[in-house]
Amino acid sequence: MSKILVIDDERSIQQSFKKRLNKEGFDVDVADGWQNSKELIQNNLYDIIFLDIKIPGKNGLEILKEIMKINSQTTVAMITGNPSEETARIALTNGAVEYLEKPINKDVLLKTVYRAIERSKLISEKNKLMKNNMDFQKKIDDLIKEEPKEIETNEFNELINDFVKHRKQMAKELKVVKKELDKSIDNFRIRGYCGKKL
Repeated sequence: MSKILVIDDERSIQQSFKKRLNKEGFDVDVADGWQNSKELIQNNLYDIIFLDIKIPGKNGLEILKEIMKINSQTTVAMITGNPSEETARIALTNGAVEYLEKPINKDVLLKTVYRAIERSKLISEKNKLMKNNMDFQKKIDDLIKEEPKEIETNEFNELINDFVKHRKQMAKELKVVKKELDKSIDNFRIRGYCGKKL
């Protein structure tokens, strides 16, 4: 089940998000600030975090930076009742992918969530491909470290050929995934004051 976190100091906003998204089958956590959300973020992988900009104590833009320190691949959508081009640009520069003005209608909310879920899948696929590549590289490195007399020439040549094919295929797949990830970011609408695209 897809997981979502809503960070907003207004309980009515928390409950509104939770009610709407629970109805669609999503698992939703809520928090009213950094102290309550820090542990949740450290212990869970969220498909998207909705983060209010104006929060008492550590504000939303500061919390955004903390989230990126924990996991720079997290999809964060900033929400605000007072949009401005300045805060939109700061949020985008620091890792947010969306900037939404309250109140957020149901269609916009769900489209944002589904785009985030797709992005999470692409990131997971990219990380898996990169790990497989590193594991295969380690296998080659370990073999090369062995004493030459213990390495069968044919076995070594076959492994090298497999490695070359593997790298070519991996590069091809990574290129496709990265392209889709770039497209997923483009699909998010970063909006500033008066709904203007930035």
